[in-house]
Amino acid sequence: MIKEASDRYGTGIVARGILKHYDSSYPARLACAKLTDLCEEGESENDFLIRFALSHPGLTCVLAGTKNIDHLRRNVLIAGKGRLPAEVYEEAKRRLTFAGAVPGPVEMAWQDAIR
Repeated sequence: MIKEASDRYGTGIVARGILKHYDSSYPARLACAKLTDLCEEGESENDFLIRFALSHPGLTCVLAGTKNIDHLRRNVLIAGKGRLPAEVYEEAKRRLTFAGAVPGPVEMAWQDAIR
C-alpha cells in the first residue's frame, strides 16, 4: 500500500498507534509477535517500533506521538539509533505479519476508488 501510494501519488501513509484505539485485538496480536525478543538491551517495545518504522524502505519520515517532554526526548534518542539491522527488520516484519498486527497485501475500499 505504501509503495503503491508513493509510486502513484508521491505520498504514503503508515498507521500504528491509531490501530490500538480502534482495534481491541491489536495489543494481543502485538504481544503474540514477541518483539521484545528482538529488542536490544534496554530497548522497550515502543523504542523498537520506532526503529522498525524508520527501517521501512518506503518511508522518509516517522511521526511518533509523545505524552510529555521526557517521552519526546526518549523518542528522539531512539530515532537517533537509526534503522534496525536488515535481518532484525525482516524477522520483526515476519512476526508482525504472522500475528496479524501488520497486514500483508489487503484490498481496501479506498484503493478501489483510486483505480
